[in-house]
Amino acid sequence: MVDKLEERVEELVDRKLGRFEPRNSGRRTDNEIRDKIQAELNKRPKTTHELSKAVKATKSTIKNHCQHLQKLGVVENFEKNDGKNYWRLN
Repeated sequence: MVDKLEERVEELVDRKLGRFEPRNSGRRTDNEIRDKIQAELNKRPKTTHELSKAVKATKSTIKNHCQHLQKLGVVENFEKNDGKNYWRLN
């Protein structure tokens, strides 16, 4: 019973951290995508569209991950004088 409980806890932790995709599935984990977003924002603030091209993910995927990172206090969204919304690291 302890083994099953430990397995279940590990599974829940992996899901929470975004590491539940099998490594051989060809899909990136949530953490890999978020790491790439942060690496791009480390260069300079970027729009969702720019991040989408740089990370090679859809705009909705980028927006979802950026919103998650924003809740964690890692990134923030702001509007420049040109009227566009940008993401930047905190």
